[in-house]
Amino acid sequence: MYNNLFADLFQDCAQWQVFASGQAEGKLSRTQVADGTAGLRLDYDFHEGGGFVTIRRTLAFKLPTT
Repeated sequence: MYNNLFADLFQDCAQWQVFASGQAEGKLSRTQVADGTAGLRLDYDFHEGGGFVTIRRTLAFKLPTT
């Protein structure tokens, strides 16, 4: 049950954004894991320098009022 809780989040890599700092850069692509479910692949390169690479996606949801 819980292993597929977030599986739909990775169906479309275009909904994700890559952020990098310094000399680093990253690129996202879609992939599949061994059981056939969708995944994201993050390729990164620090160009022999420092920095970080991360991904982000905005999620819309409604919180309860009480």
